[in-house]
Amino acid sequence: MGDAKRRQATLQALAEYQKATDFNFDDISKSVSNESDRGMIVILGSMTEDLLLKRIMENFVQLSNEQRKQLTRSGGVLSSWADRAMIARALGIIDDSDYGILEVMKAMRNACAHSRKQIGFETEQLRDALCLVLNDDSAAAVQESTHKEVARTAFILASSFIWGRIKGESTDFANARVQKILDNVVASLEQESSLRIPSEPPETGSHQDSKD
Repeated sequence: MGDAKRRQATLQALAEYQKATDFNFDDISKSVSNESDRGMIVILGSMTEDLLLKRIMENFVQLSNEQRKQLTRSGGVLSSWADRAMIARALGIIDDSDYGILEVMKAMRNACAHSRKQIGFETEQLRDALCLVLNDDSAAAVQESTHKEVARTAFILASSFIWGRIKGESTDFANARVQKILDNVVASLEQESSLRIPSEPPETGSHQDSKD
């Protein structure tokens, strides 16, 4: 019996640790810096699902742990990304535009979780899908940049945008916040590239003949 209780407490503690985050851009960037593109997309997708559930539950009456489990168990009304996005829309937590972004991000998450082929931001289809959730300036930065890090940062920022919207930020505020960060990242990467380009060695003239 003691072992069963310890097992349950251990797994519960692990679940709580996994969900603990403040959705801060710098912290998230560091936590996924060593992840592959697909790993990063799956992780941030899980965080999006968790935040949707948290905000939805804030709009419900107080429920017991067992009642919450019934809602989120397999087959429950809040068991999937699609279920949570739809309920969030019905409650007015997000609008139709946000719902469309969540649909694209869900498709990206599913592709990365289930694809039997190598997939990352070098994959045209995944990069094009990312651009669907970006404004024109951000999409252009992703398509034109030769730095893969720009696409990774753009996805983190797209996630940050939708997290802001789920938490109650206005669209204009969330857009301005993430665009400013992306502009800074692009400028920083471009500066790094310019510093790495070696300067051409000075031309050396021919040796003069020695004087008599």
